Amino acid sequence: MRPMHGVGAIVNNLIKNKFGYYLGLSLAAFSSVLITALIVSIQVNSSGIGNINEVLSPILSTHIIVGIAEILATIMVLNILVSLKFKLEGKIN
Repeated sequence: MRPMHGVGAIVNNLIKNKFGYYLGLSLAAFSSVLITALIVSIQVNSSGIGNINEVLSPILSTHIIVGIAEILATIMVLNILVSLKFKLEGKIN
């Protein structure tokens, strides 16, 4: 069994129960979407297509919704895998 890494591992290590596991996955899913949106905004700014002040707000506000959907999708898939007794790398108990 390989250890978890990143945001999910930090939260899972702080809160060592099922809630901490799901919270860690949720934060990892949400933050990855927002970080990607931030990087896209920086790339749009550096390419000269748009100013970061004009681009950042609409991209981040849209991707907050996408991040919430990512959380829900991650938890749904995880629950399906757990119900099928699929071996996971982290602990859920």
